[in-house]
Amino acid sequence: MKKREFSPMKCQTPNPNEIFCHDCAFRDKTTIDIGNKTIAVGVTKANCDIFVYPNSKPHEILFDEAPCDYWVKDQEVIE
Repeated sequence: MKKREFSPMKCQTPNPNEIFCHDCAFRDKTTIDIGNKTIAVGVTKANCDIFVYPNSKPHEILFDEAPCDYWVKDQEVIE
């Protein structure tokens, strides 16, 4: 049987370290652990406590690092 070849998958995803919401009190605080690294995946989701499904964050906030009018500094974030 011949092995099927696939093209590399390409997509654009928000950067969890650069997105304006990375330290917002309303962000989705879901994280995943890969090896010794913890990645904040929730902050890159289109929804949060303000933008509740089916509403989603504006494209500019997710992909263009635009500020959000609802942003509130999370007191639990350690910088």
